[in-house]
Amino acid sequence: MANNVTLKGLIKWAYDVEDYQIEGGPKWIDSVGFDITAKLEHDVNPSGDLTQRAYFREMIQPLLRDRFQLTVRRSTRELPVYALVVGKRGPTLADRGKAENPQDMRMSGGRGQIIGQRIPMSLLTEALRSVAGRPVRDETGLKGYYDFKLQWDPADTVPQAGNDNGGAAGPADHTEPSLFTALQEQLGLRLEPRKGPVEILVIESAEMPSED
Repeated sequence: MANNVTLKGLIKWAYDVEDYQIEGGPKWIDSVGFDITAKLEHDVNPSGDLTQRAYFREMIQPLLRDRFQLTVRRSTRELPVYALVVGKRGPTLADRGKAENPQDMRMSGGRGQIIGQRIPMSLLTEALRSVAGRPVRDETGLKGYYDFKLQWDPADTVPQAGNDNGGAAGPADHTEPSLFTALQEQLGLRLEPRKGPVEILVIESAEMPSED
């Protein structure tokens, strides 16, 4: 089911949290990799749609409690967050309507790219929270299911002088915009920095599992 995954990575899957929402625990939770083999009643993708992720969490949490003697508690902190809102010129997303077949609702991507097919804003904000490094709240008011392609420079690279334009300062070829600029230019959305309550998962105990 998983190869060379840290306990911290498994906790992120199991409890639907990001690194910045995890506190405590021994140092090895984010340095030692584990191979996890478990037979689930249904094939699921831990990064799939909401139903698949909920099922995965329901199955993996007892495994972590059993194998790692993991105990956690939930807390709340007032932390920086982003609100995803509609830009001044309005959204530029194409509303395709809710997919009749869940397989037609897809979201993929990699470093500097997210591609969505019939995706609600709730899933876009989930994807953005990992990229932005803080929680993202959906305050767009958009209720549709959208197709989009978002591309940005994952390093927020500032164009350097000394390029093909005779050494003059200016945008370098193939340089992508920052995430914030890309959201406004490509989707008509923007991220507003705010503060708000954020759920924190505090690890109270965790033990190395014994070998089978």
